[in-house]
Amino acid sequence: MPRTIKVMAGAGDQQAMAIGTGAFRPDTAAVSMGTSTSVVCVTDGPILDPAMRALCNCSALPGGWDLQAPIWTTGVLIEWLSGISGHNERRLISDALRVKAGADGLIALPHFAGAGAPHWRSSARGGFLGLSLGHTTAHLARALLEAIVYEVRDNLNVASELTSPIRQVTLSGGLAHDEEALQVFASILGVPVVTFHTSSTAALGVYANAAVHNKFARDISGSPTRASSGGSSTPSPL
Repeated sequence: MPRTIKVMAGAGDQQAMAIGTGAFRPDTAAVSMGTSTSVVCVTDGPILDPAMRALCNCSALPGGWDLQAPIWTTGVLIEWLSGISGHNERRLISDALRVKAGADGLIALPHFAGAGAPHWRSSARGGFLGLSLGHTTAHLARALLEAIVYEVRDNLNVASELTSPIRQVTLSGGLAHDEEALQVFASILGVPVVTFHTSSTAALGVYANAAVHNKFARDISGSPTRASSGGSSTPSPL
């Protein structure tokens, strides 16, 4: 490797994801939707939750901190339903969105592989409550989708309690590309939901950090340890 190449310390995947989605302020939460889900909120300092519901980590910003809440089973639930129903995941989401809110009384418990934040119960298991002969695969998918979003909301409520009220969510991952699914998120979360066209916000966050440190881009994070233009929750067009 040429001696001119710089080797830099990076960041954890979810901390980088928060940077990539522009979630720089305590009132903005970054949510990454994949096989599992992570909720990340930047904080003004280290916060230790007395009830041990959320993790406290160093953020990708110099001197920064964040709260992180991992949810073990989210996207994998749709994958599971796809496997037993024979419907592809895209069709399942489409069918789920045609079912009215509440899934005609069907409730899903999404803890198919234990419960992560804020419950932290490895012995928890999933299930469906209120099943009737009138329910279809689409109802199962709708109930799972709503359960996932309610798990996110539970963790946002914890973050709001420990820091400041969450006023915006940045969403990345598979479901972030479906406008109808976003309406489900926004209606249940009760705050604006911002999405991104890039498929890898974590990689974008790593690039953004490197670009700022190497003077290829300006810092819009408002980090107190670096020159800043005043801070913004708007993603940088790097």
